[in-house]
Formats: sequence, C-alpha cells, structure tokens
Amino acid sequence: MINKQRQQGVALFVALILLLAITLLGVSSLKSGIFHERMSVNSQADTLTFMATESSINSIISFAWQIGQNDVDESFFAESILGAGQRNCIAKDAVLDGDCTVDNTFDRRASGILIAQADTEYDGESPAENSDATFAYHKFTTIGNAYFVADLDLPFAYSNSQGWKKLGVGRGFSFTASELDQ
Repeated sequence: MINKQRQQGVALFVALILLLAITLLGVSSLKSGIFHERMSVNSQADTLTFMATESSINSIISFAWQIGQNDVDESFFAESILGAGQRNCIAKDAVLDGDCTVDNTFDRRASGILIAQADTEYDGESPAENSDATFAYHKFTTIGNAYFVADLDLPFAYSNSQGWKKLGVGRGFSFTASELDQ
C-alpha cells in the first residue's frame, strides 16, 4: 500500500522544481532583453557618430559651393589656403570657427551630447581642363570628426577624410594674403 503523505511530498517537490525552472527562464529572458537593448543603443550611437562625421564634411563642402552666394565669401577658407589649416565646429544651426565646446553640440536635443567638427587643409591647385590659365581647381582635404561629450560613457568616435576641389581663379582665390590680414 502507498502512503498518501509521501505522495503529497512528491507533488510539492515537483511544483518547486517547476517554479525554479520558470524563474530561471524568466531571469534568462530578462538578461537577454537587457543585452539586446544595449546592443541597439550602441548601434544607434555608432550610427549617429558616423552620420555626424559625414555631415561635418558635407557642411564644409556646401560652404565651398555657396561662395559668392548667401553672404558666404571665400575668406571662409582663408586659414586653410594660407597653410594654417582650418577647424570648424558644426553646431546645431551654424558652422563656427574653432573647436567645439559642450555648448556647441551637433544634435538638437535639449542637452546636446554629440560633437562634430571638421579640419580643412588646402592641398594646392591644378590647372582646369579646357581652360586658359585664369582658372584652376583648388584642392582641399576635409577631415570630419564626431564624438560624444566627455561625461558620457559612450566610446564611439568617427574620423573620415574626403578630398574635394573647387573651380576658381588661378593662383589662389581672388584675395591675397595681405587682404586677409585686414
């Protein structure tokens, strides 16, 4: 004959084992969800820095194409043409001279977290094809950099380089070094 008390103890033991298995499954699912969330945040941060790098380069090239229009003159590239190199901060609504600060962030969030800047160097000129000596291609290299502000623990940063050229007056732009000093 089978003892009923012994059977009830086995049922309790089986119920506890099932409860433990369900708990472990829940904890495992929770850890997996947190891991996937971190992966998606990191992927988004990585994409944001890449896009900010490309945008910083495109902002500088856009200024080159606007020379003579929209109050953009060729003195914008003066430092670069004179050989000093040029750094610009690509802020929310403007392209600023010099380094970026935490007040001049690229993104439009209330407390911006992404910094984008561009370094432009003048690489000389080459004669324009099918043109007299009046016109030349002025060659530049722009290096875009983007990173998150220092107080965030996001180790993502991008740096990308793009060479480009602008057709203009030969032997420099239409200004001279003495005109730039004024």
